[in-house]
Amino acid sequence: MRVSILSVFFAALGISVAAFSADTGDAQGVYSGHVVWLKEPLFPADDRKGMAGKPKVDRLNPDSALRSRPIIGLAVLTGLHYAGSNPS
Repeated sequence: MRVSILSVFFAALGISVAAFSADTGDAQGVYSGHVVWLKEPLFPADDRKGMAGKPKVDRLNPDSALRSRPIIGLAVLTGLHYAGSNPS
């Protein structure tokens, strides 16, 4: 599999997202975006849920099975396809 970083953009709230292209045998030209940087990647020292100093996870996710996923690396955009440089 070949993975290319197409761009990195900064969103509000100290989060950076990178757009990736993953060329695999069954999904060529499909793009996704993953969190690659957080302004504050660790929970603060006064964290009330006992996670002080640990990497941030998706602990507010409504699906309890997904709450332990690290925020860095988390897919936030999936299944995008390039439409050309100037679609009409």
